[in-house]
Amino acid sequence: MAELADYLELTVSQARDEFQALLTRRPVSGGRQVVFSPVETLLCLAASFLVNHRHFGGGTAHQAPEPVPSLARLFSRPPSSVLAKMANLDGSRSHGGRWDVLAGALLRDDPARFSRIYRMLLHAARAEGIGPARLPDFLGLEDGGELALLGQEELLRGAIAAAQRNDRHTAHELLNEAGDAGRRLGADANLRWTAFGPTNITLHRVNIAVALGDAGAAIDTARTVHLGQVTVTERKASLLIDTARAFLQYGKHGNAYLALRAAKDIAPEEIAGRPAVRQLVRDLIASAPPSVQRKAQDFARGLGALR
Repeated sequence: MAELADYLELTVSQARDEFQALLTRRPVSGGRQVVFSPVETLLCLAASFLVNHRHFGGGTAHQAPEPVPSLARLFSRPPSSVLAKMANLDGSRSHGGRWDVLAGALLRDDPARFSRIYRMLLHAARAEGIGPARLPDFLGLEDGGELALLGQEELLRGAIAAAQRNDRHTAHELLNEAGDAGRRLGADANLRWTAFGPTNITLHRVNIAVALGDAGAAIDTARTVHLGQVTVTERKASLLIDTARAFLQYGKHGNAYLALRAAKDIAPEEIAGRPAVRQLVRDLIASAPPSVQRKAQDFARGLGALR
């Protein structure tokens, strides 16, 4: 049985042995799967930084994006098994390996260590003849560098705080740092369930532009976002709320009302529960022309914002 050190202190030699075993494995046609090796478990942890296993069930596991299909083929397992291990690692699914949750937590909280282990895994795989076509470098770390798997949200929170105190220089500096990390990732992802990636950076650019009073920049940036790329419903609503705020700042009351309506259609409970939205609706009523004011009043009554 594997011990915690087999995950945290895995050597190239041990990893090569485990990859050799994978190359000779045959798929299990039915019944229980073989126990996941540390190499498989660590690669599933890496995959969890890009794919949210919660979006896929038993009937939709085959729809999971890369790297899940590649790992399933390499492991000679069904995609559902890879997704289940990802769930074991964050504790949302029981009956996993003894060290799944602890090893997952320790490595998620130590991105430098995880980056080294990830590179070592790819090095061992390549030494066993497993090329990029079979095991792609899905985190983009094989040739060096360190993707800050954690810390991006801290950068974004810092940028928001700077914008709230009208520190324009610091806000943009922190946004640019977070943007650099997002571009290195190269795709929208779900790092530690933060949905971090280029799209998330853009959402924060909209929010910060509004906070700084740059309504025009906020509107222009918001127009570049395709809502279909925003996988978290609450963030879709937040983007539309920020867009409504920007339109109100810009004096486009009708557009502000439409953005609020769209946010309510997407996430009614989220909208109704935000005091800031109620205040935004009141501000819209106070400044809008009569035609928009009446619609905004009806909208406010539905939220209970006029009580």
